This record gives sequence, C-alpha cells and structure tokens, in this order.
Amino acid sequence: MGDEHRVGRFRAGCRATPALRTPSLTVVGPRLCSEGLKSQRKRGWGHANPDGTVLSAHGAKHGRVSELDFGHAGHGRDASLPGMRHPRRQDVGAPGLPSNLQQCGAFFWYSMAQLMRKLVISRTENIMSVKSSNNIYQLKVTLTGAKPPIWRRILVPSDIQLGKLHIVLQVVMGWENSHLHQFISGRTLYGMQYNEFSLDMEVEDENKYKLHELLRSEKSAIKYEYDFGDGWEHKIVLEKILPHEKGKQLPRCTNGKRACPPEDCGGIWGYQELLETLKDPEHPEHEEMVEWLEDEFDSEAFDIDETNESLAEN
Repeated sequence: MGDEHRVGRFRAGCRATPALRTPSLTVVGPRLCSEGLKSQRKRGWGHANPDGTVLSAHGAKHGRVSELDFGHAGHGRDASLPGMRHPRRQDVGAPGLPSNLQQCGAFFWYSMAQLMRKLVISRTENIMSVKSSNNIYQLKVTLTGAKPPIWRRILVPSDIQLGKLHIVLQVVMGWENSHLHQFISGRTLYGMQYNEFSLDMEVEDENKYKLHELLRSEKSAIKYEYDFGDGWEHKIVLEKILPHEKGKQLPRCTNGKRACPPEDCGGIWGYQELLETLKDPEHPEHEEMVEWLEDEFDSEAFDIDETNESLAEN
C-alpha cells in the first residue's frame, strides 16, 4: 500500500442494485460515487469531484463489490473522505463535500441507530415477559363457531403447566374429559404423551411447558382442541397480564355465557341441529334426542359459583 493512507474500507460482498440518482449523487446498492470527472484509478471504477475528493470501489466486477475505499485524489495519497462517519474519525461539514453526500451518510447512521434501538427494545420485552412468571393471566376462552357465543373468562397463574390448564378448561367449559386433546401454538402441537400407541404427528409434552412460554403478551392467542372426532376448537386469548396477588384463589372463573354442548353430539354443526330439534316438539327426532340427553338441557344456563366450586375441588 506504500505511503497511502486509507480509511473507511469495509466489505460489502453484495450484488449491485439499479442506481438511484440525485442531482449530484449516484447510489448503486452499496456503491456511492459523485457524478462528474472520471477517476484516474486503473482498476475498479470511481468518480472525482472538482476539488479532487474521490469515492472509488475496487474489484467491482460482474455486479459485485468486494471493497469500498474512501480517498482523496491528491499528490498520490488517499486521504480520508470528510463527512463520512468512521469508528475512529468524524469530519462533518468539511469544505468541498457535496451536501447531499453528507445527508446520505447522516441518514445511514441514523437509520442504523433506530434499527438497533428497536431490536434492543423488542429483545428486552421478550426477556421481561419470559421472566415474569409470577403474574396472573386473564384469559378469555371461546368455543369456535358457536352462535350465540359460548365463552368463559378465567384467571390462572402465568406459569401454569399446559397439562394443568387442560384440566381447568375442562371444568370451566363443562366438558367430561373423556377424549383426547391438544394445544396449538403456531405450527407446534402440545398434548399428552401416549405410550400405548403413537400418532402420525409430533406432539410436544404438555407437562414440560408453561403458559407464559406460549402467551408472552396481551392479545396473543393459542388454540385448544378437544375430542378429535367432534373437533371442539377453543380460542384462548390473553386479555390482561395482572400483578400477582398473595392469597388470591387461582384458578378462578370470573364470567361466562351459556352452557357447554353435550359430549358426542357431532361437533358444532351437530350441536346446532340438536338445538333446533329440541326447540321443535313436532320434529321427528325430538323425543329421541330428549331421551338421549337423559337430563333436561338448557343451552343458556351457566352457574359460575358451581364452576368455581368444581375448580377448587380439582
């Protein structure tokens, strides 16, 4: 390199993109050059300003740039280019530097600072949500497809195991826990590990995961599916993250509407047909359905006190 002094070199290694032109500046992907006089450098390409400042890239072959040098075409030396920030040098507002090139450099570093700030904030929020395992989660559980809606609002510890949450959901919804189940978060399934037989799918052990690992922020949601035959699907939404209260009874149901459908009635569509049959005494299957239910069924009934008593027992 001789007595040449070069600063501002960095590896680009990316493919050049179409040029974005301003009155006196050309931006070509990672390459920058001021329009005007051609550089006298033998390899690569470059342009020189009237005052002699040069921005050149070497090895720019086949649309790729391997190195980018900022220099000064004067007396056989490459002096640092004023106005471009560098870890060891900053000469902002130097004479002879096009103002839009100064703005380009300032905008680049401002954009990088904003990006890093967002990444740090996002990472901090994720860490905070994972470590806050002593909170209380307010969940709304809604049976998908039910009209009018069948739902429950419950309070549970944020660090409750998914296996225990399954029991809570069975109690508050009114199911009998007589079928298989699974939680769905994204493309991952969580459920029981069955030694007697294996299913044609990968299922994570629900007892190895806690709720706050799946629900990290308010408004986030997962699915809970019960009875793969009837396909009862529930949407679980994290409504609020509340501070821990010592002595507060958890889990607890705070609100809800309408009764749980009878087991084995054929899923949400079978349940709708069942309700229509029960409402019409003249329906040919009315008596048969009444006998099948054994007890009188009220689709609008929901007893929150009885539900909380059952939660305390379980």
